[in-house]
Amino acid sequence: MTKRERRRDSYIRRKYGRSLRWYNRKLEEQDGRCAICGKHWKDFKAGMPLAVDHDHKLAGLYIYTFRIDCMYVAWVPQFKYKVFVSFKNPKVVRKKMRMWLKRKANRGLLCYPCNTALRKLGDRPKKFLAAAIYLFSYQVGMEWRHK
Repeated sequence: MTKRERRRDSYIRRKYGRSLRWYNRKLEEQDGRCAICGKHWKDFKAGMPLAVDHDHKLAGLYIYTFRIDCMYVAWVPQFKYKVFVSFKNPKVVRKKMRMWLKRKANRGLLCYPCNTALRKLGDRPKKFLAAAIYLFSYQVGMEWRHK
């Protein structure tokens, strides 16, 4: 692994809780294309890599940490049965739970414009549907624009 790959692997692990190997596998699954628009990553300026799309709300959930006898427990109410336990300290269980949430939040690889559009509309499908309806309402009788 080159120094550049190690740096990229470190970044992906820290930010998304995944490895460079996972990223490359996902890139291969998607045939090197954005999951939304289907554009190949090499078609962008300077061969910019695809971004990892993740659910910001899931990665930002509050983690409750409490002590039962001699062990510490981390728990997120939205996932009733997922619990991490440690006998050392609360920071360890909190870190494990945070990493688990980060891994669960990953969805796919997107190009910069599609990733930005998702973020701007707040990951809400109803807003995307409203935007699509708005665009389609102005496309009636304008077929000449798309030839």
